[in-house]
Amino acid sequence: MDAGLGICEIFFTNESVFCSLSLFRRQMMKVLSTLLLLLFLDSAQAGDTVCDDQTQEKKLSAFFQDEPDFLKNKSFKVLCTIAPLKHDLVKIEANEFVDGDRNELHTLVFDGLEVYGNVLHQDDFLPFSVTVTSDRWLIPQGLNIGVATEKITEVLGKPDEISGSELAYHGEHESVIFLVKDGHVSKITFAFYSD
Repeated sequence: MDAGLGICEIFFTNESVFCSLSLFRRQMMKVLSTLLLLLFLDSAQAGDTVCDDQTQEKKLSAFFQDEPDFLKNKSFKVLCTIAPLKHDLVKIEANEFVDGDRNELHTLVFDGLEVYGNVLHQDDFLPFSVTVTSDRWLIPQGLNIGVATEKITEVLGKPDEISGSELAYHGEHESVIFLVKDGHVSKITFAFYSD
């Protein structure tokens, strides 16, 4: 017999009106108690969200500050020698911020790595984007090509954006997108923004 029908049947008999009302009240109290508990837990989790957001910001900041070894303190000339260079595509264009100045933009293509950026005065290199498709190129905190998707969220937390098979994380001056295929990272793209 359905519990709801049992209450209705008892409720409509003359002899059991008192019993049915007290049974109904007990069940309503259980429902209200459960709702209050759920509201309390939800409000407690809302407070945790602020802490979680701050923790995630710290994780992302640490991840972005610990740039890959293949980029650390590399001049343009040194960067060109980190592995056999397949292509160096050069584009010279006017600097939109400084009249009469030009940007020397290079796309360096290695096996499993592509680096795009601006060669500044005195051989300094300012990367705009880095794309990694090989586990040969190590990424901070073990988030290398081939790592399981769970490792990304374990290290960096919940993605800022999920689009199809891409997980995107955004920092203050950079972002990273992990392309996932069959539960593992197949491509990593960094973008760097300058003021």
